[in-house]
Amino acid sequence: MGFNLNEETENQKKPAARIDEVAKYLFEMSDPILIDFLNGAFHLNLNREHTSVISCKNDYPDSDFSLIKADIVLKIIERTTRTEMFHVEVQLHKDNQIEMRLFEYGYRIAGLSRGKGDDGVYELNFPRQVVIFIEENRTIGDSLTFRIITPDRQRLEYQIPVICVWKYDIHSIITDRVFLLLPFKIFKFRKILSNLSKVGTLTSDKKKSISDELIADMQILLNEITTLAQQGIIDEEGKVILISATTELINYLNLKFLPECNNEKKVEQMIASVTEKAMQRGIQQGIQQGIQQGSLQKSIEIAKRLMRKGTPIDEIAELTEVDVETIKKLMQ
Repeated sequence: MGFNLNEETENQKKPAARIDEVAKYLFEMSDPILIDFLNGAFHLNLNREHTSVISCKNDYPDSDFSLIKADIVLKIIERTTRTEMFHVEVQLHKDNQIEMRLFEYGYRIAGLSRGKGDDGVYELNFPRQVVIFIEENRTIGDSLTFRIITPDRQRLEYQIPVICVWKYDIHSIITDRVFLLLPFKIFKFRKILSNLSKVGTLTSDKKKSISDELIADMQILLNEITTLAQQGIIDEEGKVILISATTELINYLNLKFLPECNNEKKVEQMIASVTEKAMQRGIQQGIQQGIQQGSLQKSIEIAKRLMRKGTPIDEIAELTEVDVETIKKLMQ
């Protein structure tokens, strides 16, 4: 499918690293799908037809000459007049330093375009920021907040909205058009499998049960992604990226927790089935178009014969269902 981290065996031990790679891959989507996500995540109304999305530099030098690296940094240009920066951070779970890191990322991104306002005072335009949390944690609210207190005791609260993947079902992801979240729905199984493994209760029967549920969810996701592509809601490239990312996450879970379940073949068969059905639909559409074209050609031949007999144009059009303009062109 074009995305495979299996050779990076170290990442198999680091789910957060795997999430980062998948997230970056997902944001290679076409502009309209990314705009849908930004509209859903930030409650905006960016125009899909007149907005471009540019992926920007996401690493910034620190004071010790190391690099501070954000996950996703995007710049949108709407109708060539409005520009705005966005920063998306994807987290497996919450840590105690996430607020400070986000503020630092925001500061670094803002610093790239710093400048003086009309009054001569330097301005920092922070990007719109959002955090996507993958694994369920009931203590995470709808936003992250921290407070800046200046020496003269002015208080500024800085809030960053949060997307909790577990609060979405597949229907709400589609309704809100945040399609990029679809592959992450499969990763809910990591926490379950990890916890069972830690306490030593990940038995063969339990593995089989979870494996069956995992494969069933994978099939549901594949069906939904395919339907979105059929309906023209996402393009073919978006379909490939979503399926590929979903496959990568399920392969990680299989390799890490369920190697004896042999799910790789099941996943391959499901993807092959989806691809085969898509090809079959294309063939059927081609046949139907051929029939329609053949029927039109036959009607044109009949129209020509009627023309030679001097049949009026309107009557020919009614008899053959060839439009009047086409008949007039045939007469020239």
